[in-house]
Formats: sequence, structure tokens, C-alpha cells
Amino acid sequence: MKRIKLLLMLLVFFNACKKNQPPRDLRIECPPFGYKDSLVFFRVKATDPEKEEISYLFDWGDGTQSNWSPFLPSDSFWTDSHRFPDTLKFFIKAIAQDRKGNRAELTKEFPVIGFAPGRVLWRFHCDEDGNFISSPAIDTVDGTIYCACDAGHLHALRPDGSEKWRFSVEEEIHSSPVIDDNRNIIFATDEGGVYCLSPGGGFIWSHSLEGEEILSSPALSRDGNIYIGTANNIYCLNSSGEILAVRPRFGGEGLSSPAIDRNGTVFIGGEYFSAYPPDLGAPKWEIPLPDEAKSSPAISEEGNVYFGCEDGRIYKDSLPIYYLSGPVSASPVILGDLIIGCDEEGRIYGFTTTGGDSWVSPFSSGGNPSTPLISDAGILYVVVDYGKNQGEDSLFALALSSGERLWVTPVKVDSYELVSSPAISPEGIIYLGEEGGVVAIVGRGKVAPNGWPMFRGDLRHTGRKR
Repeated sequence: MKRIKLLLMLLVFFNACKKNQPPRDLRIECPPFGYKDSLVFFRVKATDPEKEEISYLFDWGDGTQSNWSPFLPSDSFWTDSHRFPDTLKFFIKAIAQDRKGNRAELTKEFPVIGFAPGRVLWRFHCDEDGNFISSPAIDTVDGTIYCACDAGHLHALRPDGSEKWRFSVEEEIHSSPVIDDNRNIIFATDEGGVYCLSPGGGFIWSHSLEGEEILSSPALSRDGNIYIGTANNIYCLNSSGEILAVRPRFGGEGLSSPAIDRNGTVFIGGEYFSAYPPDLGAPKWEIPLPDEAKSSPAISEEGNVYFGCEDGRIYKDSLPIYYLSGPVSASPVILGDLIIGCDEEGRIYGFTTTGGDSWVSPFSSGGNPSTPLISDAGILYVVVDYGKNQGEDSLFALALSSGERLWVTPVKVDSYELVSSPAISPEGIIYLGEEGGVVAIVGRGKVAPNGWPMFRGDLRHTGRKR
């Protein structure tokens, strides 16, 4: 019995002398990377050998630390968050401390990249409150963004949102500008004026198409000729602004912009859909439509022409291949054998060049969509104008493969029959016109390199197939 008591006393003595151990098996869980100025969440937990409670602290690696957490049971996760101010690799240190003050530390490398997609970088506001229904064109040499407003200004903006210059006319502008091979900017006004400016904003020439209203956007041929559609006619001007040819058209509102294929054939919609030779001679073909084609044509790599019609159908050349659930005024876009179309009920459709279903967006926004844009990151961008419907005008980012909604950024679109279509810079910044100005939003990728991935086909808005 004495031996047992002695052993128990020795056991108690050795346990009392045993040193308390710090927490162990410390681990940090976090995303593979973070975005600048966006909240990132980190989880941490550790095991205490004596099953004591543990408190945690993060050193964020940018000169700041979190507060100590409450004491938590051993093996319990603690979650904290942080916004990182720069695009660097930060070394995050997690510290676990038990109630006796014993500590364990673990350091983890954490990269922070650019701003999160969907973040608004800047807004440019026209001091005359002009509304920007015109879609931006981008000079890929220096990144200048050109966009027009209905206060009668063509604005040249730097990539940081500051204004380089503006050119003013006493007419509203709803047409979108085009940039020619010499980087000159050509735009048209509602009252029939056509202007050409230098990259520095200098006046080069102008021409008045008297009695015409121009709401569509010009197209540029390979030899520098300019094609402009109105409700009554289609014009061909040379690079000096002189009229080379004019061809009467059959009615409509003149919203469809011309598109030019690799052979120089000019396509344009209206109450008829027409294909003209480069000299605007007798049509190669012309088909009457059951309703107006306000949509502008898009041309595939194979040379097929796709356009939407108010009858709710997408046409391939002269035949309907896909039925949507509402009228179509936005232009289709193309990548490979995938066609994207939108109806005026706000639904987005992905289907094949033969008319087979791929996907329909899992939401019906009830608004009027812009012509979409396809990026090489597999993302589709589209602006939806809700008008008088319930909802907030927004830029939607959708997965190109499925139509799944990835993120949404609220914008303020001026209600009109057509909506400013987005453009995306090589750096992945999305630009679009909105009520009172232009907004720049962080996106992902750059414009897809082939097909017809955006309004007017490319960032310069040439409206021709390359």
C-alpha cells in the first residue's frame, strides 16, 4: 500500500513538473490569391496538447495586425478578414496562444493581384449632362477611349478617366465612332453630319448628308471607304469625305449598322436585309422580312452573316435558324460555332451556328440588353437597361459555356431603343456609356481574338471582317 501511495505521489509530482506545451498543428486556410482592396477571408486553427483554449492573431504582412480572437476550444476554426492595399506577395503570419501564454506561429505566402472583377475604377461625367448611348471605341495603340454623347460632344478619354480633348457640334450624337487605319476618328450626328478628326482632336473634314438622320454607326472597308446607313439610303464615302455612291433603301428606322465581309460585300438590315457590292450597285441579294431588322449584322469566320429581327428570330444569311422569346434589337456575337443572341425581354441565348440549343440564361431580367461582348477569358459581358421595369440597370458577367451569372455591377443606362455596348481593353478594363458619362469597370481577359466577339466586330468599330 505504501508503494502505491509513493507511486501516486511521484506521478502527481512529475505531472506538476511537466512543462506546458504550446499549441501545435497550426494551419491557415485561404483562397489561392486575393484582389487588391477586396476583402479576403482567412481561417486558422491549432491543437493544444493539454486541450486548453486558444486565441489567434494575424500579422497581415503589410504593417498591420488583427486583434486577438476570443479564446476558443482546441481544434476550433477562427475566421478573420483583411483588405490588402497593393498587388504584391504578402507573408501572412498566424499566431496561436494558449491561456498560459505559450505560442505557435506559422507563415504563409499570399499573392494579391489587381482589383476584383466588377469593381468600378472610375466614372467620367460630362459637364453638360450628356447621355452616352454611343458605344466606346478604343485605340489600341495608346488606349484612348472615344465615346459620343447626345449633348453633341465626341470625348477622348485617357485610360485613367481624364479627358484628353473633346470635339463639339451642335447636334445630338447616338451613333458610335469608328477608328480608321491611320487612327483618325470618324463619327456621325443625328442630323446627318459626318466628321473626321485626327488622334489629337484636330478637324480633318466633314460632310453633311442633308435631310438624313443617322443613328447607326459607320463601317470601314479595307480601302478606307466609309459606309453609312440611314432610314432612306446607304452611302459610300471615300477617306476624304466625298460621296462615291448612294443606294436607296426600303424603310425602317435606320438603326442597323452596315457590316463588310472579306470580299467587300456590304450587309445591312431594315425592313429588308440586303447584300450590296462595294460600289453599292444592284443588290447581290435582298430579302423582305416579317418585321424590321434593327440589329446590326455579325460575320463568322466562314463568311456567314447573322442578324436579329423584331420577329424574335436570329437569321443566318437569308434564313431564320433560331427562335427567341421576344423581339431582337441587339446584334448577335460569334465565337467559333457559338452564337450569342439577346431578346428585348432580357434573356440571353447561346446556340450553335446550325441553330442547336446550347444554353439560355437562367434568369429573365425583364430589361433591354446591349449587344454582348465575348472575352478570351470565357466570360460574356452584357449591359441590361431596365427602363421602367423594376430592377437596376447592370453590367452582367456570364460564363460563356453555360450562361451562369458570375458577377453583376450596377450602372445607370439612359433608356433608349438601343443600349451602349461594352468594350474591353487589352488590360481587361470594361468601358461603357451610361447616363451622364462613361464608366470603367474591372473585367477579366481581353476581347476574343476571332469570330465577331463584340458590337461592330472589333475595338475600333470597323464593322468589317478581318
